[in-house]
Amino acid sequence: MLVFYTPASYGNWYLIKTTDKTEAEYKNVRYNFKQEENGYRIIKTYYVPDRKIWMEYNERGWIQEKKRKVYLKTENKRFKSFSNEIIYFDKDYKYMIIRYTEDGSVRLFSRFPINRIMIEGNERERMEQKLKKIESIRNLYDVKYDPNLKNEKEGMDFEKKIQEERAKKIEKQIIENYEIFFKID
Repeated sequence: MLVFYTPASYGNWYLIKTTDKTEAEYKNVRYNFKQEENGYRIIKTYYVPDRKIWMEYNERGWIQEKKRKVYLKTENKRFKSFSNEIIYFDKDYKYMIIRYTEDGSVRLFSRFPINRIMIEGNERERMEQKLKKIESIRNLYDVKYDPNLKNEKEGMDFEKKIQEERAKKIEKQIIENYEIFFKID
């Protein structure tokens, strides 16, 4: 029986807590799980305050289930592959906890770029129980998100979307009434 519904996990995931102290020093750490043929293209972007630069790293990934456990298998550019366990995900796919094999870190992801966990009741309790069971967790560091800090690449993507919308609008006008669109006064 399939437990993890992969299409629900596509899109942006914000890193809000991590056991990796170095990663916690970055700002606006975001993982974009883009749909690819039979898996993901995972693009990690983050801001390094000390150097005042944006960094980007991407790898290929896919979901695999074994013995009622869910794994995010990843493969980087050097053809090294890792089997990272997805320890927790809620039914609405708003939070995920993943233990990464490569560096042994545990990362808590959210669909929301804030450090406050926004689930309540039994679901919150379930997530906290999963965190308590992980032996490697000594410290979970908060990752800061600054909404005013924008990646210049995001700005370019936004401009591209605006241009595409304008092109679609013009194309629609041409299709609807070709003669009026090209009429010269």
